[in-house]
Amino acid sequence: MSPTEKLYYSVVVLVSAISVLLSPFFYVRRGNSTAKVRKPVAWRWIIASYLIIGGVLLALLYVIFFKQ
Repeated sequence: MSPTEKLYYSVVVLVSAISVLLSPFFYVRRGNSTAKVRKPVAWRWIIASYLIIGGVLLALLYVIFFKQ
């Protein structure tokens, strides 16, 4: 793999990792206490999906940089 391809793929992985790390902040909602009762958020599914995405990103980094 050429250095240009490694740079391109590392930027893609970095952008993906940043979006994964910042996305939990969108689940936190500000609301007043008199608001209608909301359905509870399924945190287990959210955490599981982040763990899977993180594993895929780590595997991609391993393939790009350490496997020849």
